[in-house]
Amino acid sequence: MKVLVVKMSSLGDVIHTLPALSDAVSMKDDVRFDWVVEEAFAAIPEQHPSVEEVIPVGIRRWTRKPTGWEGIRDAFRFVRQLRRRDYDLIIDAQGLIKSAVVSGFARGKVAGLDGESAREPMSQRFYHETVSVARSEHAVTRVRQLFAGTLGYEVPPGNPDYGLGGAQCSLGEATGRIMLLHGTTWESKHWPRACWRDLARQLTETGYEVVLTSGNARERERAEFIVRDLPEARLLPQMPLADVMREMSLCDGVVSVDSGLGHLAVAMDIPVIGIYGASNANLTGMYGGRVITLATRHLPCAPCLRKECQFLSLPNRTTIFPPCYEQITPQRVASTLIGVLTR
Repeated sequence: MKVLVVKMSSLGDVIHTLPALSDAVSMKDDVRFDWVVEEAFAAIPEQHPSVEEVIPVGIRRWTRKPTGWEGIRDAFRFVRQLRRRDYDLIIDAQGLIKSAVVSGFARGKVAGLDGESAREPMSQRFYHETVSVARSEHAVTRVRQLFAGTLGYEVPPGNPDYGLGGAQCSLGEATGRIMLLHGTTWESKHWPRACWRDLARQLTETGYEVVLTSGNARERERAEFIVRDLPEARLLPQMPLADVMREMSLCDGVVSVDSGLGHLAVAMDIPVIGIYGASNANLTGMYGGRVITLATRHLPCAPCLRKECQFLSLPNRTTIFPPCYEQITPQRVASTLIGVLTR
């Protein structure tokens, strides 16, 4: 049975889809997958053993700036590639109108979430078959239930299998290296840079090597501040996602805010300490057997799900902002991580 998966972005959402493929091949011997994904994230489905072909799409590139005839030609080439074979089933695992339209270009029956379950209810109008999944479930569980409903099996019990651990992680040998993933999208999801620097100092003083990544100029500036004058801390050069995965596989552990790379570390079966404030870890948090989530508990507004913190900085509070990180101190993060690594 040949199935096309349409889950194009973002990085965390793409990673959340991987366990559903592992479920499917464990329950149905004959199922194999192709996958439509944004070109920047193609390295992720390429690593899953059940994906035979990755079909990259450049919607983000086409929409961020005028592309002229070159972009139009790219779009036509993509559609031709998408339609060159028939599929037994097409699963829109994203639940957006744009993903439903892309699914409709492919040749085969299209399935997706119903209007009560999808992020954009109008997407159900493009499907031949729909599945109802509770919005209160974690994103990983929702996709696993979508695949189970369309392919006709029960979701297997146990922790999710992302299909990346065996292919990417080192052979279990301690390297003494910790990766700090400080970059994220929303302002409200950023742990204060002073906290990151203090954490890096504590880890290097304990004997660990600390490495940081950066994806843009702003992240690079923050990373340079964090590693400044810390001989055992360094900033990695900007690199493709596949190379980030290789660097990550050399690490004993990872500390991350709510970011796509944090979800990737969990999927690679690396011990992760996840730092959560504005976003809801119960619905979209890092999900796996080797992650410890440190989430805000002391403020009634958290998780606010807002891109900008609406909490006013008051004179009688600490200098930590956003204030939902007041109780997630560098000392707490360091002791939690070291406790995991020294068990």
